[in-house]
Amino acid sequence: MPAKNLASNSRPSASASLKSHHHTNSQTTAAAAKPAPTRVSITLPPRTKRKSLLELEPETPSESSLSLSELDDNAEGEEASETEGSSSASRRGAKLRKSAVISAPPVLLRPSKKRRRIGTGDDARPLARTAASVKREREAETTKLEKEGRKSVGGRPREKKEWYVSPAPRDPPAHDGAWRHPADLPYLQSGFSDLEIARFIRYKGAFSVPPQSTLASSKDPWASITRADGRKITIPRAYRMPLLWIGRYLWSSAQITLSTGSAEDWERTKWELLYVARLCDAFLNAAAEHHPMERAWRWPTIDRVLVRYWYHWLISKDEFVKDFVADFGEEEFAIDFLKKPWKQWAIKGYRGFALTPEEAQNGISSEEFTSGFVIDDDKGTFRWAEPGRPEGEPTLVVRL
Repeated sequence: MPAKNLASNSRPSASASLKSHHHTNSQTTAAAAKPAPTRVSITLPPRTKRKSLLELEPETPSESSLSLSELDDNAEGEEASETEGSSSASRRGAKLRKSAVISAPPVLLRPSKKRRRIGTGDDARPLARTAASVKREREAETTKLEKEGRKSVGGRPREKKEWYVSPAPRDPPAHDGAWRHPADLPYLQSGFSDLEIARFIRYKGAFSVPPQSTLASSKDPWASITRADGRKITIPRAYRMPLLWIGRYLWSSAQITLSTGSAEDWERTKWELLYVARLCDAFLNAAAEHHPMERAWRWPTIDRVLVRYWYHWLISKDEFVKDFVADFGEEEFAIDFLKKPWKQWAIKGYRGFALTPEEAQNGISSEEFTSGFVIDDDKGTFRWAEPGRPEGEPTLVVRL
């Protein structure tokens, strides 16, 4: 190779020297503008074997350890001195926070199910609080506060709540040891002639119970009862089935008594028939008086009779009511017997006084109840005309 070429290859050109000089100057200027980084040495503790949470022991804080409050005070002091050298102060604060050791007691967890099951040893440390333990503590505190008459846990006075059932209208409490209750309907055995009893039963003890399907909906709480004179009385639907069975009991008893043609049977049962008719009449009058009413409206007089009927205590004479109270007491009358399954009870019946499933579903009209009961005002007689019996032959002749 010629010497000229070697010289040109070994010596840089002028333009290249200028570019290199300019690049070197720019790097020097940039290096002068950017501050040199400060190296911070952090000493880490030696790595030890990790222990389980159950094996942790509370550490004793060293003299160099700082509490949270002291650490905050140091931070506030550093913020106050940031007027000069804020960057260096920040770095010193960061270094202080990293080197500080904050000691806290370890978390004590409940032993696992496996540990409790295999019994690896008794642990005297308290377990974590559960919902049941908190509830027991709150109940104990509440009981203690109620006994001492102090304020409740929330700071407000505790109001003592007393739950009770308010007495029903016309249902004053009976005297202790007395069998006759003020709400009971008096049992009459005088003051009415036989024809007056027959007329009262015919016109006051007859009513129509509507079919169950005619109710507006299964949630309708009302039932409309039509009396013999055409008046409509609204009652709670819970009374529908018991009242329907009472009507069947009344008119079946009247039919049986008058069909025998025996004056002795009539004398023995006429006051019971009058009592049941008076009970139905008084109940419908009370419902009309309290209209409009709430769906939970109850009439204690008929409720007490329903309690006796439920236990097949059909006769309402004073001696029978006295025996019932002696056997059952007043506790049974405090129960709402309208919640009993009266439909099943009425279909099953007692001693032949029962409803058919069709009657329980479709109801019974007053005409069906009184069909066959004939009253002759001119002759002063009444009878039960059965099919096949001659029209002119009375079943029972009552002379005034």
